[in-house]
Formats: sequence, structure tokens, C-alpha cells
Amino acid sequence: ATTAGRISTKPPAATRADLRTFSKRVGHAIYWAGPKPGFTYELSTTSNGSVFIRYLPPGVGVGDARARYLTVATYPFPGALAAVERTANDGTRIELDRGGVGVVDSAYPKSIHLAYPGSDYQIEVYDPSPSAGRNLVASGAISPVP
Repeated sequence: ATTAGRISTKPPAATRADLRTFSKRVGHAIYWAGPKPGFTYELSTTSNGSVFIRYLPPGVGVGDARARYLTVATYPFPGALAAVERTANDGTRIELDRGGVGVVDSAYPKSIHLAYPGSDYQIEVYDPSPSAGRNLVASGAISPVP
């Protein structure tokens, strides 16, 4: 259950197959950072349609409250590309394949916002290491769940 777009119950662990099935069920792409052997994928959703995939290392249980782990979020956001481009400047912009743009949040460099032409979804990549997050985005690893 969710309230005001917030997650209010313990999210489930998900397999790659669960993520694929969920993406088909919601009818739009959900983004992730690709497979990471040994990690648990935690799948969370909110009442406003946002989807979060968090990568939990071995020994960390789903629902862990610490913000220490890579998370890829997909948010409904009409006009996402234009909004992301408005926040870009030379130091924070990352050019992506397929005409996409990534922007490092200058106020919170642990988050990078991405968007692609023709999509009404914004992607946020949170990594506790700003440089690791930036490298992950620049490498092209952030993609729709296949």
C-alpha cells in the first residue's frame, strides 16, 4: 500500500523475470542498471506510478532503511526530456545514446536525472558514490529492463 506517492510496506525482492513481467504489466519501460550477480533486486512502486529498483548486496535484506545502495527510479513525467535539458549546464550534462540526456543534480550529486526523446518518463539514478553513479550513466548501463 502507498500513501501520497510514498512506499508504506516492505517492498519485495524481485528476480530478473519478475522485473520483465512487471514492466509488461505496467505497460511502459522501467529502467535498471543491468544484472548484478549476487545482488538482490528490490522492486518498489508508489501510488503516483513511480517505480524503484534498488540493488542490495549480499547480506542486506529488502526494506533496509539505509540509503547506501544503487537505486534506479522511473517516474511518470510528461515533457521529461525538456525538463531535464532545462537543468543542464556544461559541467553536469551527460550525452546519452538515442538522443538522451543525463544531468547530475548539482545540489545533490549522488543523483543523476535522465530522459529520452519521445518518452514521458524521467529516470533517476542514485548512487552513494557520485563518481560511480556518473560512470554508470556515462557507460550506457542504464536501460529499460529487457
